[in-house]
Amino acid sequence: MNLSVGEIKQYLDATEHMYKHLYFVRDIVLVPLLLAIIYLYLHASRKRQPAELQNIT
Repeated sequence: MNLSVGEIKQYLDATEHMYKHLYFVRDIVLVPLLLAIIYLYLHASRKRQPAELQNIT
């Protein structure tokens, strides 16, 4: 497959935007929110355990 210089430039311009952002604003909001939900779930489930198992670390 032989591409001309113009075709290569056009392809690079079209795909350049794909790898610019490593994170998005929704990721900055969602990751801590999901971690908090997981923490609260685990904390609540630990409280439901029998007293003998609660303090095992």
